[in-house]
Amino acid sequence: MFFLNRDLEETYTGTPLSEGKPLIETDPEYKAHCEKILQNYDKNDIRHNRSHYEEVLSNAHELLKIRTIKDLLLNKDMVTLTVIYHDSTLWKGGENHEETAAQSLKDDAPFLKKFFLNEEIDIMAQAIKEHGHGPDLPPSTNYGKILADADAVENLELLIEKTYERETDENDSTKEKFNKVFNNLKGRLGTGGSAKFHFKETLELKKLKEMRKMFDNNDMESFKSVYQKVIEVEIIESFILR
Repeated sequence: MFFLNRDLEETYTGTPLSEGKPLIETDPEYKAHCEKILQNYDKNDIRHNRSHYEEVLSNAHELLKIRTIKDLLLNKDMVTLTVIYHDSTLWKGGENHEETAAQSLKDDAPFLKKFFLNEEIDIMAQAIKEHGHGPDLPPSTNYGKILADADAVENLELLIEKTYERETDENDSTKEKFNKVFNNLKGRLGTGGSAKFHFKETLELKKLKEMRKMFDNNDMESFKSVYQKVIEVEIIESFILR
């Protein structure tokens, strides 16, 4: 088994977070390779397409700007590459896609060694392999934690869609469905909610702060405007449970 032990990151002394332009913007050969990997997202289901990749990348880069995480001196190019690969093999089958994506990166090691140390490639593979771990099973490296949290933070539209599918019943009225979704998400994302992440700083991501404010203020009007677009149903004022 090629994956790391849990002590590798502790002994790793490779390159820190670069202050210059990222590799993907400065090296044409590297950029072309990344684009080739990203084409796989066009084969994925709609919840794991390029838009998903872009959202996870945005979350990850935002996390890197938070002071306490920035102090970890993580390599931004490594974080970016883990995001590029993390769901790149999902189109082949969802089961064990974390392991197949990690293996894909390892298979590309002969090329990636032009840009990264062997230890860096191992760390990235481990992060990808473990990015599906929930908050009760932390990834073994900070790169894995960044990727897992960035992947777990979803936009409100997708949260509504998933919660609607999971929490409502076909026999529920329109009003009952709306209130079930709102109250479930409030219980998870409001202040003191049940949502957990590997880094406590993840709760400070802009989109989560905006959602937390909305739920804390019981701002059902803002929620309703998004809900109606996602569920394609008109919610009249009398349906809202106050």
